[in-house]
Amino acid sequence: MTFLADGPGASIPLHSWWYKGPGGSSYSDASDFAFMTIFWYSVVWFVALFAITTYFVVKYRRKEGQASEVSPQHNTKIELIWTVLPSLTLVVMFVMGFRGYSDMLVPKGGGLDCDLLAQKWSWSLKYPTGGSNTESLKANELASTTVPIYYFPEETPVKLRLISKDVMHALWVPDFRAKVDILPNRYTKFWFESGKIPAGAKTLMFADITDPFHFLDGVPYVDHAIHCAEYCGDFHSDMAAVIRIIPKDAFAEWLKKGDAALPPVQRGQKIWETNCQTCHSIDGTLRTGPSWKDLFGRTETMTDGSTVVVDDNYTRESIYEPQKRIVGGFGGVIMPTFAGALDADQINALIAYMKSISVNAKEEPDPADPKPDAKPGDKPGDKPEAKPDAKPEAKPAETPKAEPKK
Repeated sequence: MTFLADGPGASIPLHSWWYKGPGGSSYSDASDFAFMTIFWYSVVWFVALFAITTYFVVKYRRKEGQASEVSPQHNTKIELIWTVLPSLTLVVMFVMGFRGYSDMLVPKGGGLDCDLLAQKWSWSLKYPTGGSNTESLKANELASTTVPIYYFPEETPVKLRLISKDVMHALWVPDFRAKVDILPNRYTKFWFESGKIPAGAKTLMFADITDPFHFLDGVPYVDHAIHCAEYCGDFHSDMAAVIRIIPKDAFAEWLKKGDAALPPVQRGQKIWETNCQTCHSIDGTLRTGPSWKDLFGRTETMTDGSTVVVDDNYTRESIYEPQKRIVGGFGGVIMPTFAGALDADQINALIAYMKSISVNAKEEPDPADPKPDAKPGDKPGDKPEAKPDAKPEAKPAETPKAEPKK
């Protein structure tokens, strides 16, 4: 399979006027061909009808001193022609559309099965191994915030099981010419198969040679943008992501390592970039929710007047049950729950990241470290030297008081 650059849809005149380039999936060219065919069909008839109308207006215009001709009342032959012929063209359009829709609806067998969760205002994807994204794209023309990058192999059917955590969303990939609604409490499905990465495509290059995915340097790739096409609230326009297509062998190696290759703090940062940064900053800026800067280990006052130390347990509770105890000043904010979206390992990674950006986070005591009251030279684990018992101080004898005489 080619990258569809030479498909019949992409070769129709003015295709590049409507689209940035050829489609990125196995069924996108059928959509392009149907659209461009209907476009040119409409253009031809628009020009023809207005040309005929203009000719009739000039030829049969009213002239002074000339009686107007009697208009015909009925012509069965003409009426049949202008009814049947356009109907036949509509049948052709229906067949083209139905075939393309069938290809989009029915996935090919085999390939890769993944789960995609949508919620305000982020995407969370799970690979068959249980891993998620390992890379993010900084703010650009897609969104004003960092968006996740999801790796997939070229020329491989990919099937996504979609569900929403809160409100109705819609997965829209313009390069695939496809949009699918995502509903709460109900699964919908979406599938695609990319073409072969064309020669001359961009190649990956990680700036940090210590990056665990440095092995992908020089690997060619093609990116396809994901948008939410159903208005879902304040930050709807920032709900974006990237599908990155790479060669099969590189993807297999990447999937084998997965996000488990990342240190906890770095993995937590990736999770924050994907799920949390829309509402929680790390520079002290107040957004929809409190900033994470120096948050961990700090004592916060709740909306009910109680105080809570932001520790591991409170952080986990706030992620899974966000409305249980709310920080003062944010009572009107309805944070969605991430129960089912983030597992225990991801929560631990988030906590590690929060600790790394907080001056209030206390380091956990290390059993190998000396005790606070140990003397220099003591070995780890030695018990502190017992202090000799102090003798009780002798109290002076009390002089008995004389009783007053009666």
